[in-house]
Amino acid sequence: MKPAAASWLKQAAEDLQYARSAFDDGYYSWACFASQQAAEKALKSVIVEKTGAVDKTHRLLALAEHAESFMSGIHELRPQLDVLNQYYSATRYADLHGGVAPYEQFDAETAKEAMDFAGQVLELVQREAS
Repeated sequence: MKPAAASWLKQAAEDLQYARSAFDDGYYSWACFASQQAAEKALKSVIVEKTGAVDKTHRLLALAEHAESFMSGIHELRPQLDVLNQYYSATRYADLHGGVAPYEQFDAETAKEAMDFAGQVLELVQREAS
């Protein structure tokens, strides 16, 4: 794997580890956000490996569509990516929740699901990279 792509993939794994730490400490919104970031960076690693360039978007489905041209299996994770995609903004901005603090909108079950989904993306990309 090219060094730039490997850096993206290593950071994806680190972000997922951070999600787990945030979860353990009860920071469920941050666990969801870090899970979204892990999936995003894993997908970007595929694109960087194949094109040498980074897609300047945070939209997971757009990244998945681009990555699909280089690897199989991503399309099967579209439902998971759709869920994770919402955590890019919803975990951080109170104006998206009618003035309610974002952290009040996320619970352990939601965070566990997010970490599981991000883990599935990371596992697929790591398997393809090896």
